[in-house]
Amino acid sequence: MSDPRHHEPDAIAARTLRRLGALMIVILLTVAGSTFVGWRFLFPGHRHGATQEQPVPPPPRLQPDPAAQYRAERGQDRARLKAWGWVDRERGIARVPVERALEQRLRDAGEAE
Repeated sequence: MSDPRHHEPDAIAARTLRRLGALMIVILLTVAGSTFVGWRFLFPGHRHGATQEQPVPPPPRLQPDPAAQYRAERGQDRARLKAWGWVDRERGIARVPVERALEQRLRDAGEAE
């Protein structure tokens, strides 16, 4: 037959199981109580179920016709690239049309060779 010293007991240790269950309940209640008290301490003005009236944000300021505005801005940019003008008249800095500036640049590069 088998040796009784190496045999598992058939009975469950009920006392240990009850103590473990009681310890788990105590830990659960401690964590829940600490959470409740901490929540009240950190957020004293917050009440469960009470909602504060939030201000309604203003409606978005949308462009009435974004495509037309884009075309107008692009037209202004093109006109600025094709026209002469002063950037800083006091310092003598002028804006030159792009085509004229390219011609001048090519002419200067040709003279340098």
